[in-house]
Amino acid sequence: MIPDVTPNFARWRWMHLIASGLVALLALAHSALTFAFYLPWGPDAVWFLGTGLGLLLLALLNLTHIGIEPCCRPTARLVRWSNWVFLLFGVGAVVAVPEPQAYLVLCGLAGQAIAGLKTLPGPEREQGGASRPASEPMGRIRAALLGAAVAGIALSRAYLPAIMSECETLWTCGAR
Repeated sequence: MIPDVTPNFARWRWMHLIASGLVALLALAHSALTFAFYLPWGPDAVWFLGTGLGLLLLALLNLTHIGIEPCCRPTARLVRWSNWVFLLFGVGAVVAVPEPQAYLVLCGLAGQAIAGLKTLPGPEREQGGASRPASEPMGRIRAALLGAAVAGIALSRAYLPAIMSECETLWTCGAR
């Protein structure tokens, strides 16, 4: 397969570089501001810092996979899927915290995810573009992981309010 190094790819590459750079800068600022907003170290500080470090990791993964030609490393698919997962989390963040910086992060995440479709194709697929059938071991593992993820999300949505209520009860009882 001849890599797409046309001017069209160059535009996608620049978009990916700019979006990843934006996410990296915002992640660094987010992480640094942890120590300004949360001086007594506590759970909120850990979550705030963790969010910044997660965004920084995603940005660095993207930056290491953007080359002068489309990335054909096996890890390109992982980065591409991570971009879409973080974009979904970014939408959730904008819903929870509708502030300008959240929208800016969302724009960077969207840029990474969209540009990643063109710059991170991953290795060539077998049989002229067809993916492996589910009967092969990797197909079965992927299907099992997807099923476990869906089940985990469904269970967390069903039981999370009860768990949070119980934790709050234990926290207030322990504070007496």
